Amino acid sequence: MHNPPRQVLIMTIELSRDETETLRELLQERMLRLDKEINRTDAFAFKARLRQLDRTIEHVLGELSSALDHERA
Repeated sequence: MHNPPRQVLIMTIELSRDETETLRELLQERMLRLDKEINRTDAFAFKARLRQLDRTIEHVLGELSSALDHERA
């Protein structure tokens, strides 16, 4: 399966620490539900879209965690 080049949109969002932690928690909860849905799904195309969404959420979570870790330092 060939993936098209990733389009990058540069965006700055200012969030408080509490807002960032809340967003991280919401995304973590969504990933847990998404993983269950991926495991229950038999339709290949739908499963592929869910996996892509999972990877996107994982990337955003990494950015949020990195920002929180950087703020502590």
